[in-house]
Amino acid sequence: MTILFSLFIFDLLIRRYNIDILKKGKFMKLLPQEVMFKEAYVISQVAKKLGNSLDETINIITQNVKNNQNLLITGIGKNSYIAKKLASTYSSIGIPSYYFDCYNALHGDLGLIRSDQLIMTFSKSGKTEELLHTIELCGKRGAKIININCNENAPINKIVSKYNGINISVECELEADYNNLAPTASSTLFLSLGDAIGCCVSANIDFDKPRFLQNHPGGTLGETLRHLLEE
Repeated sequence: MTILFSLFIFDLLIRRYNIDILKKGKFMKLLPQEVMFKEAYVISQVAKKLGNSLDETINIITQNVKNNQNLLITGIGKNSYIAKKLASTYSSIGIPSYYFDCYNALHGDLGLIRSDQLIMTFSKSGKTEELLHTIELCGKRGAKIININCNENAPINKIVSKYNGINISVECELEADYNNLAPTASSTLFLSLGDAIGCCVSANIDFDKPRFLQNHPGGTLGETLRHLLEE
């Protein structure tokens, strides 16, 4: 109930700024709160419409972990940093993962790809040439692709479908910057979706605090966990 109430509040707040006007760039000085509300709005709209659309992805990654296989995560441009962050987070919560660079893949790193390799991609448009080329070649090698983008008509969707992968297209109504161009709301949305998938997989494999401490012994978090588990 608390989550639903929060989504309701996000809706009310974002409408204070008139989405249609913001999209067209016809607004006055940009406020920090406005940027945050816009990103929260995009995430809340997707969250309300998700239903069980992530279930298959969560189940496949869960089984991948149980089979002692790793996950490769990739993205182009700003989404490459989202992919790197998610790979790091996933590894810490029991899902062995690595960032996979599409540019370097075309210069030798395709050698990483086996017929049982699971790959997750993040792309707003789903039509960047390097990504398309890499995913096509990975598909030919028998890799299983999970493709997340913001364009249900994206060329990458056809490639992924051809190799029996999973396509997840979500709507990103606007970006949060002054020009409605820079990857801001869309990249934050991908980070949120990635966290949602990863946390659910971690719960599925019963990844508990002692195991978390094994992966994360350092820093304040590691120290806090040690004290907690010693009590």
